[in-house]
Amino acid sequence: PVKKFRVLIIDDTAFAHDVIIMAFENYEEGANTPERTTLGGYIEFASALQGLEGVAIYRKAQEVGNPFHAVILDSRMPPGIDGPETLKLLLKNNPDINVIICSAFTDHSLDNLAVKLNLKDLSKIQYVSKPFSHTEIVKKVLNAIKN
Repeated sequence: PVKKFRVLIIDDTAFAHDVIIMAFENYEEGANTPERTTLGGYIEFASALQGLEGVAIYRKAQEVGNPFHAVILDSRMPPGIDGPETLKLLLKNNPDINVIICSAFTDHSLDNLAVKLNLKDLSKIQYVSKPFSHTEIVKKVLNAIKN
């Protein structure tokens, strides 16, 4: 059977969702088809435009036994809660969550986030600066899924 990997994108800009999905459609090495992916499966994406919406989608997926393998999380999502606050809620739900933080700003670096949220283990949290290349985001997601 073909394995399905689920990734939740939480970003207030719909265009960012499109860019991430397009990155997988264009990435030859790990093309998002069962035949070509390096993971032996394919990636299914779900989207949320705000942090609380993303947390609700994440929790519901876990409740019904169809969890996400990774979350791509924007650091700033006005007018709702920001990335760090969203991550805090996601970590309460699943301390082993694989997260890729995306930001065009330096105030939410991985080190700052670790201090702000009192994180001891950053092994499942990655950081990527916006704008990112297709290759960069694909590699981060593949790394998160393999984790």
